[in-house]
Amino acid sequence: MGVVIAVDAMGGDSAPASVVEGVLAAVASDALSVLLVGDEAVLAPLVDGVRGVEIRHAPDAVPQDAEPAEA
Repeated sequence: MGVVIAVDAMGGDSAPASVVEGVLAAVASDALSVLLVGDEAVLAPLVDGVRGVEIRHAPDAVPQDAEPAEA
């Protein structure tokens, strides 16, 4: 087995679409697998059937405008 990288799919601007786009490009190499962490209901349709991508369901997300002490 090659390298496995965990990626927060729900964080960042334009997430999860922009994050998944990068993951799909990365797993084109057989040496890399990605564990996408985020809302499975949102992520599953974006990566359905893609080899090398696994989803770890994490239903909670910190809103971008949250104060650090609240996150």
